[in-house]
Amino acid sequence: MKVSVVLPAWKGKFLREAIGSILAQTFSDFELLIVDDCSPEDIRGIVNSFPDPRIRYSRNGQNIGARDLAAAWNKAMENARGEYAVLASDDDLYEKDFLSTLVALADEHKDISLFHSRVAFIDSAGLALGLSEERPEYETPAEFLFSRAVKRNWQFAPEFLFRVDRFRAIGGFVSFPRAWYSDDATWLKLAFEGGVIYSPRVLFRWRKSSDNISSLFSDLEDKLKAGFLYKRWIHEYINNLAAETNSEEDLKILKLADSKVDGEIDHMAFWLFHNAKFQDSLRAFHHIKGGIGVKAAFAYSMFKIFLKKLVALVSRRIAK
Repeated sequence: MKVSVVLPAWKGKFLREAIGSILAQTFSDFELLIVDDCSPEDIRGIVNSFPDPRIRYSRNGQNIGARDLAAAWNKAMENARGEYAVLASDDDLYEKDFLSTLVALADEHKDISLFHSRVAFIDSAGLALGLSEERPEYETPAEFLFSRAVKRNWQFAPEFLFRVDRFRAIGGFVSFPRAWYSDDATWLKLAFEGGVIYSPRVLFRWRKSSDNISSLFSDLEDKLKAGFLYKRWIHEYINNLAAETNSEEDLKILKLADSKVDGEIDHMAFWLFHNAKFQDSLRAFHHIKGGIGVKAAFAYSMFKIFLKKLVALVSRRIAK
């Protein structure tokens, strides 16, 4: 078996389309492992509508993802038999040459464990919203870290193909609350030896919808905790990588990343506060840790909410 496409399933809304895009691949030597995370929806019924022998369906005895999403991903990966794997999602889509393109790159670059492609953004109806930034066709571990952690270039877990033996050797997906930053940290671990290969072709379509984890703000506390843990994790990673590299250019990149990454994580906290409801922001207040940036984000978000309410009140008074 060449590839295991592993799909932890919870939502049924776009699942049929997601499965269809995987089964339509021009590369055929793969298995599709669909792991129903004890969903209240009829995931089995949707899966059974595809009479394809490459599909293997299983259902967890209890919902794992609500408690620990990274654990649910690791559970889904347990039965993967492929040389390579993809962690698919239940609402995104693949172009038909996704596997053939990335597998060819992986077979060519035996010393590298991580491969990905450019991404198109689509809305709930499947309409185009834009494209991710172009990346170099090869990035050193330091360059890959800087692209994501400092420049904040877009990337998504399902766009990556990775070597299963290496994935298991590093201990699977890194666990942070709500798996916030978990995929980023895992890809960095896989990139530590050898770097990352990228296809400039648009081979994956990420669906932006209200069901995305990134669109939920009621779990603000967990995401703030994850950001704090990721700060500590990534500084340790940078130090370890700097100790292993002989490239002066990469050392410069890592030094710059070390000085800037906290600010970028704080910027993400600002975005979360900016979009969260007042009650969620207030409840999360005691989890603000790790620097003035996050505190400023909270203060600014509170000010904007107060200003918005004040403007609404004045407008009503004037209208009377």
